Amino acid sequence: MRLPRVPHLLPLLALAAALPAATAPAPAATAPAARAPEPSAEDVAELRTTFAAGDCAAVTAKAKKLAAKFPSSPEPLIYIANCLSRAARKVERVFDDLAYDRARLGSGLLPAQSADAMYRTVVTRDPAKTAEALATFRKALDLAPARADLVVGNVAALAMAGRADEAAALLRERRDAVDERAQADVGRTVLDLVRLDDMSGASTLAAALDASFPGSDAALRTAGALAIARHDTVGGLERMTALVRQHPDDVALATDAARLQLYTRRWAEAVNTLVPHASESDERLFWLGLARSRVNAASAVPVFQELVKRLAERKEAAPLLEVAQHYARALADPRRPNVAMRLRAANRFAKAGLPIAAVTELDDALAQDPLSVEALKRLADIYREVGLPDLGAEALAQAIAVAARTPDGSAFPAAELQVERGRALLGAERDADAAAAFAAARAAGQPAPYEEALAQLGLGDRAAARRLFEEAAAAGGENAERARTRLAQP
Repeated sequence: MRLPRVPHLLPLLALAAALPAATAPAPAATAPAARAPEPSAEDVAELRTTFAAGDCAAVTAKAKKLAAKFPSSPEPLIYIANCLSRAARKVERVFDDLAYDRARLGSGLLPAQSADAMYRTVVTRDPAKTAEALATFRKALDLAPARADLVVGNVAALAMAGRADEAAALLRERRDAVDERAQADVGRTVLDLVRLDDMSGASTLAAALDASFPGSDAALRTAGALAIARHDTVGGLERMTALVRQHPDDVALATDAARLQLYTRRWAEAVNTLVPHASESDERLFWLGLARSRVNAASAVPVFQELVKRLAERKEAAPLLEVAQHYARALADPRRPNVAMRLRAANRFAKAGLPIAAVTELDDALAQDPLSVEALKRLADIYREVGLPDLGAEALAQAIAVAARTPDGSAFPAAELQVERGRALLGAERDADAAAAFAAARAAGQPAPYEEALAQLGLGDRAAARRLFEEAAAAGGENAERARTRLAQP
């Protein structure tokens, strides 16, 4: 799911008082030179407090006096630059109709569940003030070129001003000054760019972070988060799995990785991820049982028996207890449920709010019958319901291929599946692919003009979008009124 679009009023500048110097001063060949005078700790603390209160007039006035008194110190310049940056930008939150429709049609995430994603951040910049802010940031860096906080502060300021190429170049140039904490700050700047819908800038800076610090914690975390923001679940999972290997004791990270491993049906990987932490959580123990049921059914039985015992002792009559009891019995029974039984179980588990159990059943159904369009379609539905439209689109592509050549496909016409795939692709913000899917559905006699218009709108073809909205308005149906509303917009 896309990261929530929320405004971020300041660049991620690490203030000098908050972060230590990245490297110790180089040892002098002879006697050390006298240290340049700096503002007192009290003066810096006052600047920090006043800046946090939002009083940039007072901050600027005091910082300018300190800058005149301590011309070799970068400290006052940091605050002057931040205030200039704040004054240079106007940030507004605007309701995003396209994001609303992507969520409504492309996934099961209702607007109430992802309210932040229904808004986009619009930033307007004053060119002169922006240039002055960047020049002041750079002046501070020139006074202390080896300070990690000032390097990444300048990187952030450039990136947030729409100059990601320059930010990336500076990061690569000064990489030796950037410690692990500062690398994490660069990663947060990347995510700020995502929140501002600057995916191009985010990609540029993330690539520079990865190239400068390959395999580092910050690079992997940033690349993983960016992949998830782009609806690239598999790409995000690959980074998360690498992080789990680096941080085997990070329970939250292991839990997130296991969740995606289960949804992508990487059962053996999920077992390895869950084993160290499963006993600490009912949910993770349940997941371990599900994963083992797809790798080695016999090994899953004691897991579910332990979970049943644990839940029963606490007298919990939750759906989880009922499902655990079901698996403890079913896996010990030598008789194997058929595809129809698996499909019924998947529907029951999905309705009970246990989508991973539903995916497990559907995976078993597909293992028995790889040509089950119903199983593929239901799998796609679950993926979309949990906010993974890219996986939903992939499952629907498989369903379309099967429906075109199997009798089972008659209940699920390929044209209708193409419309569903187009909707999933809209949710994944893959507008070119969505437009192609809707065009294929139209050619097969199943036009979806409103959805096709949204894809064209995402591609920037407003004229084509308008023609399709007119078609949708004239055709009637559930989207006709929304099409008329869009036609009334400028």
